[in-house]
Amino acid sequence: MCNSILHKRFSSIFFILLFIVTASFARTNSDSQDGHNGAQVWQREDIDAIVTNIDRNNRQMTLKDDDGNVFTITVDKNVDLSQIDNGDKVDVEYYQSLATDFHQPTQQELENPLVITDQTIDAPEGTEPVSGQLKQIRAVVKIIDIDRDDNTVDVMGPQGNRFEIVVSDPSILDKIKEGDSMTVTYSEALAISVEKN
Repeated sequence: MCNSILHKRFSSIFFILLFIVTASFARTNSDSQDGHNGAQVWQREDIDAIVTNIDRNNRQMTLKDDDGNVFTITVDKNVDLSQIDNGDKVDVEYYQSLATDFHQPTQQELENPLVITDQTIDAPEGTEPVSGQLKQIRAVVKIIDIDRDDNTVDVMGPQGNRFEIVVSDPSILDKIKEGDSMTVTYSEALAISVEKN
């Protein structure tokens, strides 16, 4: 019983980490109407990708984008996955959490640079993830590039992969510079539409 629970927890964490640490994925047709839910800030994005694996029981889907990056994303309960199969090219609309915390890493965070926190957050209004809430992630990252026009930061995660973070407070960008190591907190992403191309 205990081993089964630990296995399920490990599998869930693995899927989320796989999404986080993959290289940055291209954002296309970004929706200008960001979602807000309490203190959490959400941004709607679109990507074109190929489905490489579907876990219908846990509502998770692994995708490969046009740049060859592979990542796993949680899928809203309102999305019909019955007609989606491995190998399908799909257009995915999803909510991406904007980073709500940037700070200098503590010694404990440096020793544990990538964790799923005990905290969960409410999903964007009108969505329904299978668990009802979304997990939060804390990672120690290295700043690679800063784009003040888009309020994004290109970072390298603790496993050596690059990805992009959207910040909720543009003033944060004035307090960081390329080469800095920072701790950032944000949530897993949630797909709200999956359509075959």
